[in-house]
Amino acid sequence: MSIHSPKEFRVGGPCEYEYHPGVGRIVSINPLPDGKRFEVSFEFYREDNSREERTHFLYDNHFQHPSREFLEKNNITVGKVIPGYLMSITKGTCTPILFSFPRLKDNRAP
Repeated sequence: MSIHSPKEFRVGGPCEYEYHPGVGRIVSINPLPDGKRFEVSFEFYREDNSREERTHFLYDNHFQHPSREFLEKNNITVGKVIPGYLMSITKGTCTPILFSFPRLKDNRAP
């Protein structure tokens, strides 16, 4: 996954986001009924060690629940810590909070 490094970033429409560096820690991995994808939950900790109040779902580069291939390629297991960013909206009416984990590899990447 790629990420831009400016403090503010537009995601569709006239919205701007502020980046908050930190890490996501995987807390659960459960198979979905289709048997091909997994519901992966994580907690996010900002650099100041404050934690987001709830857990969030991890999605792949195509905004779907991750496949087994994606999990294996990125060595995602319960307890794994992944550096990333919490992006909080500062302007506009787009999604209020987004997460980005630039080190995760796309399913189609070699």
